[in-house]
Amino acid sequence: MSDHEIALAKAMLRRSFKNDAIHFYFNLPDRLISPGRITQIKQKKYGANVEEASQDELDQFLQAWKSSRSGPDHAATPPLDRSHLMRMFHETTAGWALIPGETDFTECKRSFRVSPETRFADVIRSVAGLANNRGG
Repeated sequence: MSDHEIALAKAMLRRSFKNDAIHFYFNLPDRLISPGRITQIKQKKYGANVEEASQDELDQFLQAWKSSRSGPDHAATPPLDRSHLMRMFHETTAGWALIPGETDFTECKRSFRVSPETRFADVIRSVAGLANNRGG
């Protein structure tokens, strides 16, 4: 981790972020950060000479990080909003289908039913929340 990242991690620790949440912000496809690294930072065994970032710097980092992962559609409506999720599907004579169609990353099971709609939205929000927490 860079000194800047260590400084931000220290500010996150002061704000009581959990280790696994902190390492999530710094993982890259070609560089995975272990939660153990965050423990080492907390115990002053790694990056002890690096000064903690200010809370304002942390807020700016978090806002920039969030903005970089949301497009114009997502800015107005939270991604887990029920109406936002329902707009991803349309009803056909055979059942519900994804509006953009299926890809290597998304699919809609033929046997999956959107009844009652409230239960469907709750499940999708839960899955989306898990994906969001894992960087997806």
